[in-house]
This record gives sequence, C-alpha cells and structure tokens, in this order.
Amino acid sequence: MSCSASIGIFVIVSLTICNSRIPEMMLKIKATTGSIIDKYKFDKLTYKGTIDVLERMEKKDVIFMSACGMVHFKRSFLLSAFGALFTYGILLVNLK
Repeated sequence: MSCSASIGIFVIVSLTICNSRIPEMMLKIKATTGSIIDKYKFDKLTYKGTIDVLERMEKKDVIFMSACGMVHFKRSFLLSAFGALFTYGILLVNLK
C-alpha cells in the first residue's frame, strides 16, 4: 500500500471517529446545561445573564456532520466504507 493511500485511510478513520463523537458530546453538554439551569434558576437574580445564555445553549439542535448531506459520519460508516473498498478491490484484482 502506498504512503498516500495509508494517509488517506488514516484521515478518513480519524475524521469519522471525531465527527461521530460530536452529537454525543453535544447531548452531554445539553444535559449538564439543563442541570445547571435547574440548580441556579431560582437562586439569585445575579445569574440572570448566565441563565439566559445557558437556556439558549440548551435549545440548540444537535449537529450531525455530513458531506453535503451525502454521508453521515457515524461509526457504522467505517464498516460500510471498508466493506466497499474490500469488494471493489476484489473486483479489480479479478479483472486483471
């Protein structure tokens, strides 16, 4: 395998792993934000500006990374991508 192919595989794997963690982390942030809002909402009026910012963060939608809506970068994408590469590799070897 050439150097550029191995670099390409490394980039695809690392991007997929990092991009698949984004929705999970956003859900954790939203849960933490909700608990902070519940904790400090009725505490004091000095936290009013902070509570407003936290409420806006809580209302944000979860972001899913995709390549212009064509490929959703989830961990299951890795299995399907490597399966397709393996299948096309076998087809190309059999053509020779």
